[in-house]
Amino acid sequence: ASARGYYARGLLALASTYLAALAVEVSVMPPMIQWGLVNVSQQGMVQPARWGGYELTPGWHGRYEDGVLAADVSINALGDRDDPPSADDAAKAERVLLLGDSFAFGWGLEKADTVEGQIEREAGGRAVAYSLGVGGYGPGDTLEHYRERAAFPATHTFLLLYGNDLRGEN
Repeated sequence: ASARGYYARGLLALASTYLAALAVEVSVMPPMIQWGLVNVSQQGMVQPARWGGYELTPGWHGRYEDGVLAADVSINALGDRDDPPSADDAAKAERVLLLGDSFAFGWGLEKADTVEGQIEREAGGRAVAYSLGVGGYGPGDTLEHYRERAAFPATHTFLLLYGNDLRGEN
């Protein structure tokens, strides 16, 4: 009987510690303002998509700030964070299309530091890259977004994935 009391007190201590940690975590989490967003500075950056998810708002301009990283963000008229494709782009020998979520989008990075910015800089004008990345997208969202915007004549297409993209809800 005395052992049962020790177990009961131990379980009570464990449960109360867990609940206290959960309460602290929830209290310090940033609020979700809109789908896929974790920060007030991004308000208006996304809108509902025709296919049921969310997409970037065409023409949106703002500054991403999360207390650690800060970057200016501009969404083009097509609803992507990149310069719109041009006739010169179609003439390049190497045209790279990037698909994915925050990696492809360049979350927290200035445009020149994103993957497509680095590809274009390192290629020295021989290649152009275009990103269809949207933060928070899973593979299904990425596919729907690609189906709407598959007009970029890519010679190479890369899907940038991270472990969180393989979760069940994605």
